[in-house]
Amino acid sequence: MRVTVFRNLQAGRLVRKTLRRFSTECKKDYEVIIAGGGLMGLSSAYFLARRINPASICVVERDLKYSQNSTVRSWGSIRQQFSIAENIRMSQFGFKFLQDLDGYLGVEGEDSLDVQVKQGTYCFLASEAGRSVLEENAGIQRSEDVAISLFSREQLCEKYPWLNTEGVALASNVSSGEGWFDPWLLLGHFKNKISKMGVHLIEGEVHDIDMNNGRIAGIKLTRNNSPSVETLVCGHLVNAAGAWAQPLAAKLGTDLPVRAAKRVTYVVDCPDGFTDPVLLFDTAQNIYLRPESSKQYIVAEHPEEVVYASVKQATFLSTG
Repeated sequence: MRVTVFRNLQAGRLVRKTLRRFSTECKKDYEVIIAGGGLMGLSSAYFLARRINPASICVVERDLKYSQNSTVRSWGSIRQQFSIAENIRMSQFGFKFLQDLDGYLGVEGEDSLDVQVKQGTYCFLASEAGRSVLEENAGIQRSEDVAISLFSREQLCEKYPWLNTEGVALASNVSSGEGWFDPWLLLGHFKNKISKMGVHLIEGEVHDIDMNNGRIAGIKLTRNNSPSVETLVCGHLVNAAGAWAQPLAAKLGTDLPVRAAKRVTYVVDCPDGFTDPVLLFDTAQNIYLRPESSKQYIVAEHPEEVVYASVKQATFLSTG
């Protein structure tokens, strides 16, 4: 479920118009074909286009309405509180990227870019059993220049007096470099930029992969409005297909450890709730929530046991 709303309706209309401007024609030979036109695919195209001829790159997106795309269903949150240094460094770059969108994705003669970044912090809550993990993670984060602070239960009560701290032994948050943004807007800005750079973007699906002497030589492309199959030659294929990445990799005999799993986000009305820009993550119960507006909050649970059963959205909605 995507819960972020456009606070700037004009910006929202511009993004939707931009997302519709995909190419209908394409070449037959590319250096790089990217399967998937969400944020992972479009950002891959952007950074590649800064290094090689943009016209030698083609992005194939199966659903221009983005009705099932992970990007538009994302909370759009960004954090530095990871347990792996590489994840921290990527997020640090990502936050700087969001702060300088015009420098990266701006187009001369067009309006300044905005993705409605809300600076805040994750606040991880740990029970006594999880205290050592939080302390260990904080050590890794400090080694990567993260402005991390640890709070006892008493200190947490002082910082967030509205929070029920029962069962909390230790908590963490940062003073900068975290928050959330509107992924719809960022998606549109990436798309607009790479289009202006000359990257080809088409609606369709990678139906199969052609091989030659053990190397990827091209793809079989199916258009959503045509039963015919086209052949596109490529030197490299980037798998950015999100929930569909595993079956695409399976065409090469690779069991990619990516599976589609159902997640549910709830929107809660609470006029008298907290207003601090904080995303709470209860590590003991795997529940997290944050403010979405002045009176609404979004909340979700991260189940320990993941069920990979396929859920048809229409059926799910009809059964409540």
